[in-house]
Amino acid sequence: MTEKLELHFNIFGPRIDSEFRNKLFPVTAGKNLSEAPGSPMRMASVVKEVGNVGLVTYFRSEGAICPNVEVKSKVVGPDGGIHLAMQLVGGAMAGVDGVKGSKTLNPGEAILFIGGDEVMNGHVLPGPAFENISLSLSGGFLLRALEPDAAPRPLRKALASGEFSAPNLSKLNMTPAARRLASEMVSNPYHGAVESLYLQGKILELMAEIAAAETGNGRGRGGAQLVSSGKALDAREILLNNPENPPSATELSSIVGMSYKTLNRGFMKYFNKTINQVSMEVLLDHARVKLTETDLTVAEVAYQCGYSNPPAFIAAYKRRFGHTPGQYRSGKPSEN
Repeated sequence: MTEKLELHFNIFGPRIDSEFRNKLFPVTAGKNLSEAPGSPMRMASVVKEVGNVGLVTYFRSEGAICPNVEVKSKVVGPDGGIHLAMQLVGGAMAGVDGVKGSKTLNPGEAILFIGGDEVMNGHVLPGPAFENISLSLSGGFLLRALEPDAAPRPLRKALASGEFSAPNLSKLNMTPAARRLASEMVSNPYHGAVESLYLQGKILELMAEIAAAETGNGRGRGGAQLVSSGKALDAREILLNNPENPPSATELSSIVGMSYKTLNRGFMKYFNKTINQVSMEVLLDHARVKLTETDLTVAEVAYQCGYSNPPAFIAAYKRRFGHTPGQYRSGKPSEN
């Protein structure tokens, strides 16, 4: 067992052997995780140690992302911890080794992983670029710094019990303020002990912004905006839990106890999308998971996602991701 929190990590391409795929390597400050072995992709990175708090890691692709690039990571420390991956550019699909199901990570979204001894895996989605900022934080720091009621919802159970061993993978939305705070961690002008102190403050500020936004109490909001943004988060959670049979926009408004017009306004302010647009994205993200994890045909996935006309599903999928389901499965997404 290590005395302080570490992030163990590996990134690899499709032509690497299985023995290497199962190895994880400690990430240290200043290390450049530059290349995916067996792949033409190169990944630049910046790693910053934050005292006994954890690590801040910044990843950026150098050139386009080829198909079938995978990432594995694990938080290792005396009292467990979490890994918060915040997507800025490009996308990924995140899951837990040995556990069914995965979550699609799009720009402006984050994945919070409470892992214990589990390994988080990710498939980097092909595209022109990839950029991600991740925090690996020790359980001891979180217990000292955060009260359960003032923490992001997925963290509250772990903080209340003092245990970070039960694997949990949760999806979060990043407000513009949260994305700015994440970027400031990487671009800060400080060094040494001063930088560590600065990063600790930014980490706490980021946690406060995420927790506040979940209740509609984020920066620059007030009155009805505060309520509608909070209801929008609740409504989106309902959509995420029912991807194949989502309630209509009117039904969703009724479930959360708000008029359609007010709830839709909350969606626009928080997600910059209408209820129907978010519902469609959730459905198509779920379809992508099925294409990745099952042997169902494209037509069968279309039918399970409520499409009676597979060509209409293919067209919607291409509008969402820039390539067809068949191209995605073949590992040859369109360059458009």
